[in-house]
Formats: sequence, C-alpha cells, structure tokens
Amino acid sequence: MTSPNDNLVKTYKSRQNQVMLVRDSQSGKLSIVKIFKDEASWRTEQQYAAYLRQQNLSVPEITRIEPLTLYMRLIQGKTACELIEACEAAGQAVPEDKLQAIVRLLRDIYTTQLFRDNHLILGDNNWRNFVFSDLDHHVYRIDFESVRTGDITDEAGSLIAFLLTYEPVLTNIKCQAARLLFSLLCQQLCLKKSILAASVSNQLKVIDERRGTQHHHHAVKQLDLTAYGCR
Repeated sequence: MTSPNDNLVKTYKSRQNQVMLVRDSQSGKLSIVKIFKDEASWRTEQQYAAYLRQQNLSVPEITRIEPLTLYMRLIQGKTACELIEACEAAGQAVPEDKLQAIVRLLRDIYTTQLFRDNHLILGDNNWRNFVFSDLDHHVYRIDFESVRTGDITDEAGSLIAFLLTYEPVLTNIKCQAARLLFSLLCQQLCLKKSILAASVSNQLKVIDERRGTQHHHHAVKQLDLTAYGCR
C-alpha cells in the first residue's frame, strides 16, 4: 500500500499489478509505485533489479520497500514503444542507435554471471519495458517479476514479433526495424539466423492464436524468413 504522503499523479495500464506515478506531498519527489498481487512476484522483482544494479546496468533504483509494494526512481523519457509510435507518425525510420542500445543492454543482462549460469531470461520483452532516459540518454530496462529459466533465442524472437504486431501492424517502418533488429540480435547475442527466424515465426503464431489475428504469413514474407525455411 502507498504512503499517506503520496499524491497520485498517474495510473499506468498493467495486466498484472497496480502501477502508479506518485508525488510525495512533503518533498515533491516523483516515484513509480508498483503494488504486486503476490509475494513471489514482489520478491523476484526485488532480487533481479537489485542484482542488475549491482552489475552497473541501466535498471531503476528501488528506493523503498513495503509489503507487496516497491517504490522506484522514475526514469523520465520515452518507452521504446512510444519511440516507434513517434517514428511512425513522422514517417521516419527507427534510429539504428536506439535498436543497438536495446540489444546491447540485453546482451549485458544475459551475460551477467547469474543469468548466464542459471539460463535465465527476462520473460517479458514488451517494448514498453525499455525506457530511453531524457537525463542520461541511456536505455533502461524495467519490470523483472517475470524473470525465469528459458531460451534466449525464444525471447529474442518474441521481441521482434511484438515489434511487428503493435498497431498499426507490419508497416514498412516496423518491418525495416525488425530486419535490422534481427541482424543486431544475431550479431550481439551470437544467435544462429535460422534458429532465430524459426523463433520469430513461432512467436508470431502464438500472438495470432492469442489475439485471433492472422499476421504470421504476411510477416514471414515481409521479413523474408522463407529464406530460412519458415512458411
């Protein structure tokens, strides 16, 4: 639960938890407050956010811990999803340096000893979980409650599939960004192109089944994944 000193500024859309922006009535300081539905998620978020900050990676600082509640430093800036929307609105390509920054951060997370030795993945590579800071211009990763064991290639495939299927889906700008992202992920994470292509294809099928859409076939053609045996 939040403090009596907290004034609600904004509520964020979240499927799993309550996420709010609050202002302390005494100090005027803004914080992100995340109220969890269960203790396991609360503990997971604390554990991995703290660990990654100890590795000097771009992760928001947890400033206060309450039962089932975490206060985190606000990273002011645009999410990667908002960046893509802005590029679409302007008719401009997604900047390569922004995609490179996301991939480098993922590489740095996956190659930490804890993640590497335990075959951990982030578990939710929604593009809203990457924030480009207005202050230091770094890209930050937020949301660690879904960390689990898994396959990095599958997670990389989901990152590309999510990018392609945000509305409006499969635009030229998104497809161009997805092709570049595919190349960067293969290079930085040392992934085989054929295996990543299969993962993207599978993740698109999962999204289609969940949403009742039929984007898989068109996306495979747009990205030329047929060159890697995908249909």
